[in-house]
Amino acid sequence: MKSYLFKQIGNKFLAVEPLNSIFSDSDSSCEKVRSTNLTFSESECLELQYDEQIIVVQKTQTIIDAYNLHTNKLHKIQALNEAFNASKKITIQNGNTLVIKHDTPERGVFLEKLINVSKESLSNGISISYQQKVDNVMYIFSALPTVWSYVFKDLFLVHRKKSDGTLTGFKENSREYNKITFDAVALKIQNATTTQELNAISWNFANPNGVFINVNEKAEQMLNDSIVDNFTKSAINRLKDPETGEIHLINIV
Repeated sequence: MKSYLFKQIGNKFLAVEPLNSIFSDSDSSCEKVRSTNLTFSESECLELQYDEQIIVVQKTQTIIDAYNLHTNKLHKIQALNEAFNASKKITIQNGNTLVIKHDTPERGVFLEKLINVSKESLSNGISISYQQKVDNVMYIFSALPTVWSYVFKDLFLVHRKKSDGTLTGFKENSREYNKITFDAVALKIQNATTTQELNAISWNFANPNGVFINVNEKAEQMLNDSIVDNFTKSAINRLKDPETGEIHLINIV
């Protein structure tokens, strides 16, 4: 005797393959587990009738698609999650490369510092530091608030596009755009009623591979920017390697 999961497809409960183990009978609003000794071919499936009798019926492609729809939705949601998480990656290159992923424990601290950096005093010369443990190594990014603001001010900004793909001239926050995209696509997946409809669902996140910042390039821009104050420029120059010219804002402790 084998157990089968009968799923509601239209006004019928159908099963196409046995479960891996024997289960006791159970019911939900759209699924029922039943056991039977009946055998059937690959072109057939089982139907659980209202009187609990189980019969063998012809299996159609419509039945297969409907039966697998829930599983396919889970796979689609998983792929959506993976793409969404990939777009959250922040790579900071500065001799030592620091990668902040969606599940990096210190990520929230980094984002909070970005929000609060404009509130920090610029007159006392105190640096703002972010540290992150990678394996058994501690990485520290330390810089003046002016440097933080300059280096990361456009971190999550992307050009807004029209429906035809051309640029509008405006920018938007990629984190907000991607969250709105994720929620909209997830709802489409949830509401899909056929495999064809589900397969047609796609998405396009801003910065699909995450954002990338080259700190040395940004620092050089600051040194050549007439708007940046001399105190900040002096602090940057003190960090410049005389041999390589690299400006080390990321250090390993």
